[in-house]
Amino acid sequence: MTCPRAPVPHAVLDEPRAIPDSVDPFAWVSSFVLPARERGTRRMQRPRWSQYGLEFFRRHHVERHVQKRYSPQRYPDVVPELRGARLQPISHWVKGREAMLLMEPIVPADTRLDQALQDIATTFSAYRFHLPQHVAACLIAYVLPGAPERLRERVREELETSAHQVVELDLDNERDLFVRRIQAVGEASNGSLRH
Repeated sequence: MTCPRAPVPHAVLDEPRAIPDSVDPFAWVSSFVLPARERGTRRMQRPRWSQYGLEFFRRHHVERHVQKRYSPQRYPDVVPELRGARLQPISHWVKGREAMLLMEPIVPADTRLDQALQDIATTFSAYRFHLPQHVAACLIAYVLPGAPERLRERVREELETSAHQVVELDLDNERDLFVRRIQAVGEASNGSLRH
């Protein structure tokens, strides 16, 4: 592989030479040409939305009922009928004796909102398709506080056909009902999920 000889802007430092097949040109440029990050510095990562959700559950004293990351592959005995289904994980879940809550947090002010709403809608739709009728599972998107009305409305519109419920945590009544439901389902755990 050699540098192009086309009339494009480039610098010639020496005679063109072939790059051996054993060298990854992208890795070489990254290692030897591009500026290196300072040692001991980390890239700033935004908190995951699930972390914001866990903080909400802690503040409302229901975190003991909420588990992280449900997927049929990780918990095959919770809903045995889903064992073979390749479904994306869901951020939070509560297993009860007769019900199961599968919950995704929404941070409306985040720049990733468009992609996240599409991902959540796709994931919830896949679960709706695969969940057997006799399994009492509820797919809930909960909108974290601080969102303007237009964004909360947009979340409802985007998820109306895939989520069983969209909870707006800015609304006292919805938030209180949501917290009580988590408590009720969590306190009734250790049973099957059949109607």
